[in-house]
Amino acid sequence: MLVVPLFEMKLSKKPIAIIKMGDRNVSFVKINKYNSKYFTTKDGQTYELDDEYEYRYKKTGVYFYNFSNSKPLSLSSISEIDEVMKDVGESELFNKERFMSTVGNDPSIDVATLNIPKDISKDMSPQTKRFLQDHATDDETSKTDMMINVHTQSKPIPKYSPHLLGMGMNRTGFAFVQIAYQRIDIVPMYVNDAKAYTQYGVFEIDKDNVYFLKKQMLCFFIVSNDRDSIRPPMQRQPYKVMKTMIKKKRWDKIDSFIKPIPANGKNADEHLKKKQVIPKSVSISSEKKLVQFQADSPSVCYTTMKELHLTKEAVAKSLSDPMKKAIPVILIFGGIMAIAVVMSNAPPVIDAVADRVSGKPDVFVMTPEEYEQWEIDNGLKGEGDRRYIAGLGEKEYQAYLDAGGEPYDPGEETFLGVVQGDQSSNTDTFLGVPQEDTESKVQTYLGVVVEPAITQDVIVPAIDSLPPVLTAPEILTYEADNTNGMKSKFVVLVEDNVDEGIIAECNPSRNKVLAPGTHNVECAAVDASGNIGYVNFIIEITVREGVEPVSIIPKIQPMPGQSLP
Repeated sequence: MLVVPLFEMKLSKKPIAIIKMGDRNVSFVKINKYNSKYFTTKDGQTYELDDEYEYRYKKTGVYFYNFSNSKPLSLSSISEIDEVMKDVGESELFNKERFMSTVGNDPSIDVATLNIPKDISKDMSPQTKRFLQDHATDDETSKTDMMINVHTQSKPIPKYSPHLLGMGMNRTGFAFVQIAYQRIDIVPMYVNDAKAYTQYGVFEIDKDNVYFLKKQMLCFFIVSNDRDSIRPPMQRQPYKVMKTMIKKKRWDKIDSFIKPIPANGKNADEHLKKKQVIPKSVSISSEKKLVQFQADSPSVCYTTMKELHLTKEAVAKSLSDPMKKAIPVILIFGGIMAIAVVMSNAPPVIDAVADRVSGKPDVFVMTPEEYEQWEIDNGLKGEGDRRYIAGLGEKEYQAYLDAGGEPYDPGEETFLGVVQGDQSSNTDTFLGVPQEDTESKVQTYLGVVVEPAITQDVIVPAIDSLPPVLTAPEILTYEADNTNGMKSKFVVLVEDNVDEGIIAECNPSRNKVLAPGTHNVECAAVDASGNIGYVNFIIEITVREGVEPVSIIPKIQPMPGQSLP
């Protein structure tokens, strides 16, 4: 569970930013400053520092921000703006100065005829007016320097600011109390009936001004804006009494901390009836009410920095020496092409080297019909002298007949001196050379091994005629502790020459209750081929010595004064 990181804030040597998000959640960020007055979170939000709006918690600087604006907030100014707008019923503060600078110089617009909203900011305190001007004004000089520095950086943002992760567990909410000018304290807060009880007194909670760190409630209060003194917390003893009453849920009596009863106790009831004004929670939601008083958006600033850095890299790439960049690419592709050429020519090169070293002549492996066709094609033999007929096409065979060749008769054992099929030896020959060995499936021609013809193996399933073998226990004897019997427990093993996982079916079955006596158990098992195996064995059930028969029918108790027949 995330908690308020009080421990990290107390020990931090760098300022802390408390950023209000759009869903009433807040995040705590440890500020890593760059370019004198800017910091960027890891989720891409750039904010501006202004020491005039830095609060102090212990020895640590604290800034308050809204996700919609890069400028820090003033708690007292935001509180005054919110109260004035609630009194007049406005939800957006009108910026007359920005409006006049936009349309006032346009000659086609008569400002006097426009229905301009009332400028309620003129009735606010000087401090709040100054905050509104600062909140809506960018520091153009610092922003320009930051943009220029992008061109000398290795990345758009030199460093990022991480989020703080609180350690431990908190059971209460926390109140951020302004105890003096730009001074705050963070104390536990106990809430009941829209009231917050803290070490600095009791506050009223406005439901619109409640914020969360995950599920932990956070509220902001102001008890003093004095520059000369700091509002002290409640003394230890009264605060201890308050915590005790809270623990015991004495909410009916705890209002005495709002309206303290006089020490003498006189007129206590009248004193409690008096209406007591207590401070209310302060809003840090400025995205709506100050929409016309915004400077740069945090996300826009970050995006601009990234675009500038990408532009800088593109320009540097265009201005660099193209030949200098191309040399590594050329060398890489040249090496790849050289390897490809060597690999593609490796087999013929290796064969040529081997032939020159060994002096081995060229050997061509041909089938008998291929050799005979080669002789005919090269004029060494006429078509009519053909001896091998197998494999001839229709046209080749007709040319053979036209040349005076002898017609092929498959019924004869030999044709032109060639054995057609020797059934006894299962061997075909050509010119006295074995052509095929049915056992080795290897063909030879003139002593040269010839690749055998591709044959398809036919798998003939084996016929299973053996039944499963069942192994049963010998005579089993069980001793029951009653006269009604007991469950039978036995194991019958089944083995088969082909199938696995066969289970035996027995009668009576396993775990069946058997009465005392002798029982013949018959078991059978069937394999996938339908073969059935059988086995029989005996189970004896005895009764423990000394056990008397007990009826399962309960005895009926006689009515008073009556007896059973």
